Amino acid sequence: MVHRTETLLEQFISHIPRNILVGSVEKMNQDAAFIFTDNSLVFYDGNPDDLGFYNPAKKNLIIQINHEGHILKKDEVINTLFHEFGHTVDDLLFDNISLEKEFNEIYEEEKDNITIEEYIKEDSVEFFGGVFGYLYSPNLQQREQIQREAPKTCEFIKNLVENYPSL
Repeated sequence: MVHRTETLLEQFISHIPRNILVGSVEKMNQDAAFIFTDNSLVFYDGNPDDLGFYNPAKKNLIIQINHEGHILKKDEVINTLFHEFGHTVDDLLFDNISLEKEFNEIYEEEKDNITIEEYIKEDSVEFFGGVFGYLYSPNLQQREQIQREAPKTCEFIKNLVENYPSL
């Protein structure tokens, strides 16, 4: 588990914009910002079926490394981390902008274009997390695909990221 986590963090740090990474981590739980575990997420007040989740009350992100979904599907743990970090960014840096009218209008316009992952079409919050995750993914094909399927959302998120203060 240690090697997988180390590799995962290297990919994460090298693909998330520095201003967003530092800004988020500064606002996350200083005792446990990221938790990578081989225990069920039930131990962390999560759903046992989830691969990971962001807990806004505790301001931390929990990933179950050995979840069957992470083992059976290559790179799924990377997708989970980046997606859940998208929720972190939405909550801590942009005050849940995924719930605002402007973002909801873009979501309604683009959600039916999405083929990369059905789940992110569920609502505007999942859409933000999912598009953010794919937009900064280490997987070039996923980055290109999400930009084709949700160009306005990608532009919206890129503008937020570019205008967030550098540290």
